[in-house]
Amino acid sequence: EDADCAVLECRVRSSAQPDPVGLRWAYPLWTPDPAIDVTRLAAKPRRPKRAEIADDRGTPGYMAVVSCATADPRPLGWFSARATAGKDHVARSLLRQACAVGALHLWPAKTARHPDRWALAPPTLE
Repeated sequence: EDADCAVLECRVRSSAQPDPVGLRWAYPLWTPDPAIDVTRLAAKPRRPKRAEIADDRGTPGYMAVVSCATADPRPLGWFSARATAGKDHVARSLLRQACAVGALHLWPAKTARHPDRWALAPPTLE
């Protein structure tokens, strides 16, 4: 809980477990400090979920792909490069979410050479 302090705990397999040690940061070294109460640990920071990373104001995660979508249908790789730093599996998940709420529309593949595409506008009848 104290600034510039840490607790070092070790786990060993073949001997008795050593007691935790309090360390204090004094540039450029961490030095042992017996005055530190090793039981007063700060809570571990919680890693935000993927949907929370998109926006701090509570915007749903799928808005990352909706915000870069156009009326023209675009393939998965297009969204992946612009919204999820090239992570296809993340882009695919966000595209599914956007389609589920009606923010985007899936244009199904006609052939294997032309992959699924997504757009703001619904597919047209041809």
